[in-house]
Order: sequence, then C-alpha cells, then structure tokens
Amino acid sequence: MGHFKRLAAVVAATLLLFNTLAAAQSSPDSSQKEDSDAKEMRAFRLTVPKLDQFEVATNGMSKVLHDHPELKKKINEEPDAPADSEDKGEHKIDRSVKSIEAMPEISAAVKDSGLSVREYVVMSFTLVSTLMVVTLKKQGMIAEYPPNVSPENAAFIEHNFERASKVMAPLMQNMVGGAPDDAKDQDGEQKKDHPN
Repeated sequence: MGHFKRLAAVVAATLLLFNTLAAAQSSPDSSQKEDSDAKEMRAFRLTVPKLDQFEVATNGMSKVLHDHPELKKKINEEPDAPADSEDKGEHKIDRSVKSIEAMPEISAAVKDSGLSVREYVVMSFTLVSTLMVVTLKKQGMIAEYPPNVSPENAAFIEHNFERASKVMAPLMQNMVGGAPDDAKDQDGEQKKDHPN
C-alpha cells in the first residue's frame, strides 16, 4: 500500500488515538507517554504561508503522479509496513518520509514548494487530525479538543477552515483513490454520470 493509502489509514488510526487519549485522560493512570509522532504533530505550527506551500507541494505531487503513471502503480503496489513495526520504534512519520524520499520525482515536487519532505508529512498528519477534530467540535460531537491537538493549530483551522479544507481536498482524493483520470474533465473536475 502506498503513501496516500497509508495516510487514509492514519485518519482511522487518528480517530482511535483520540478515543484512547480521551479515555486515558479520564483514567487514574494518565501518565502514559505520548509517542514521538504525536509529539511532532502537536509541536508543528500551521500557518498561512505553510498552507500555501502545502498546496503547491500537493498539486506538484498530483501532477507528477498524473505525468508518471508508473509511479502511481509503484505506490499502489508498495507493501504495507509490518504490523509490529511501531513496536520496534519505526513510526508512521518516518516510514512516510522514507517512502516519499524513495521516489525522487515526488520528493522533488514536495521540495520545490519550499517544504522538506518531513515537514510535508508532518503537516499532512497534522492537517488531517486537526481538521477532523475541528469538524467534530463544529458538529457538537466533542465539547473540547483532545490534549494531543495543539490549541494554536485548532484555532488556526477554526479561522481558516474553508481554505484548509480546499487545500486538503486533492490529498484526501488521492488517499481514498479518487476518480479515475478518465472520469475527470480537462479542469480536473469530476464528470457527471448523467448529463442534465
């Protein structure tokens, strides 16, 4: 499974992480250590300039994948990491960085934005998780943000929700497979199944 599919799995894992952290926070033994991925995501600060760079990187990656179908095939054929890799100290961020850096064209598209590959990966995870919890709070499904979400990033997303959602759309589309290229028109818009 490729980088994009791994990020989709991260969304599901993030939900589980938030539930686990909420339970740990209310339990008497809440002294559990935050893993290094969670610490790095919490420490990362979202800003408008970084959001602009992220958009450039994501669009660049999409173009590379469109122009190089062999890379898209390679990503889709990449094997999953072993289930016990986290127990051996290999974290999702490290694996994703290695995966992107193993493909020079994709890595160059990210770096051309001004972000490092690691910044791009951390920002991807941070955006997905923060957008998710802000959405849950907006919908009244949670009253407060979990402790593993940076209050500064939550406030940033609250004030820039539409822009962040727009910037994340291409990445989310890639994560869930998106529409086949032939199902899109020249502007990249989804073609309608039935013309009106």
